[in-house]
Amino acid sequence: MSVMNVTVTQELKNYDVRITSRDGTQQVIVERDRPPQIVEIVRGIRGSTGPAGLDGLVGPMGPPGTGAGADLTYVHQQSVSSSTWTINHGMGKYPGVDVVDSAGTLIYGGEIEHLSLVQLTVSFGASFSGKAYLN
Repeated sequence: MSVMNVTVTQELKNYDVRITSRDGTQQVIVERDRPPQIVEIVRGIRGSTGPAGLDGLVGPMGPPGTGAGADLTYVHQQSVSSSTWTINHGMGKYPGVDVVDSAGTLIYGGEIEHLSLVQLTVSFGASFSGKAYLN
């Protein structure tokens, strides 16, 4: 077997390059503008899926929220029995309200009126004391 060194001095796109041997002499034949020809494509059996890659880095923590959607809570203690409770909660939103009497029983049917983003009233048909849970 003989070895021949070939130096390519230009890009050989759309060229057909063949190395042949005739009568003991090697030749490099370069032909231009011949369309590429695929004689045969042999495909083997597809291998199994490789292992999963490593997890990427965890990104930095985001900036703190504005408080508009934050989970704020407030507990109002109504020590004096009253049929209307005025609650100054300072939450900056219209919170949901759950009311319990002094025995801890959940009270239904109170009328809630949001006077502003920081104040509301709850009115009942009878006077009692208890707590209002706002969120």
